[in-house]
Parts: sequence; C-alpha cells; structure tokens
Amino acid sequence: TLRAGYQGDRPAQEIPMTVRTGQQFIDGLRDEPHPTHLTIAEAAEVAGAVRAGKTWLTHLTHRTLHAERESTLPPGVRLAFDGLSLDL
Repeated sequence: TLRAGYQGDRPAQEIPMTVRTGQQFIDGLRDEPHPTHLTIAEAAEVAGAVRAGKTWLTHLTHRTLHAERESTLPPGVRLAFDGLSLDL
C-alpha cells in the first residue's frame, strides 16, 4: 500500500482503480460538469472505487461552500483547503 496518491485533471475512466493508498488526492473542481476536471460527485465516486483510507478533493472553485458541501460527502472523503497539512 502506498502512503499517498494524486490524481488530477484526468477523466474518471483514466484513473487506475487498483492502487491502494492510505491517502488519495483527487481533482474535484465543482458540482457542474467541466471539460477537463472531475465534478465533486465524480471525484467522490472515484474515491469509493479506489478505497483509500482517506480521500482529499482538490482544485475546488472559490464558489464551493466547504462546510455545506463537505457534509454531503461519503465517509472518508474530505475537501482539501489552502494550508492543509498532513502527516504521511
């Protein structure tokens, strides 16, 4: 098991689902579709398939209200934020 993995700016079908990690970082731009980024819902779905210990969604727009949106995410999926510090 890897300690951490990063998947950014890739369509969900291109993200490998076989690598287990302790913490995963996945691009999840916003709720509305975007041509080059996953939506938050798509990123949460990928997180479930990857089955990391904890998944952090990155590249969020400034329009995402963290407290409101994070409360709707599955267990183990969180929204990353500026200044986030993690022990790997």
